Amino acid sequence: MDIPPESMANPTRSNPGDFSDTPSPNPSNKAGEGVRLKAVKLGSEKGQTVIDQTWETGKKRLLGGLDHISGTVRKVSDELRQTNNAGLAQYAEVVAEKTDLLYEYFQNKEVGALLKDGEKYARNNPEIFLAGAFILGFIGARFLKSHPEAESQYI
Repeated sequence: MDIPPESMANPTRSNPGDFSDTPSPNPSNKAGEGVRLKAVKLGSEKGQTVIDQTWETGKKRLLGGLDHISGTVRKVSDELRQTNNAGLAQYAEVVAEKTDLLYEYFQNKEVGALLKDGEKYARNNPEIFLAGAFILGFIGARFLKSHPEAESQYI
C-alpha cells in the first residue's frame, strides 16, 4: 500500500513535501530554541549542583566512617599489644594505616576525578571490576529479597 508523500508531511516544515532536516524559517522557532537552550543550561547547572551536594554529603559520611574505623582498629591494636599479641597488633596497625590512606584519598578528591580514577581502574583491571560488580549485584539482590516489603509488593 503506497502512502502519498503529502500525507506524511511534518507539520513543523514550511513545505509539506519537504523532508529535509532544515526547519522552517519561522522566527518563533529561533526564540523557542533560545529558551530551550537556556532551560537545558539551567537544568544542567541545577543538576550539577545537586550532584555536588549529594557527593559532599556522602563524602562527609564516608570520611566520618573511615575515621571511626581507623580509631577503632588503633584501639584494638593497642589492646592486642597489652595482651602480648604483638603480631596481631602489627596487622591491626597496618589496617589502620591503610584506612588513613583511604581517608586522605577521598578527602582530596572531587567527584569528577574519582570517576576518572574508577574508569581507569576498570580499564586496567576488567576482571576485578566485573567480579566486584557481580558481587555487589549479588549482595544487592539478597538485600532486596530479604526486605519485608518485597514479598507483599510482588504478590
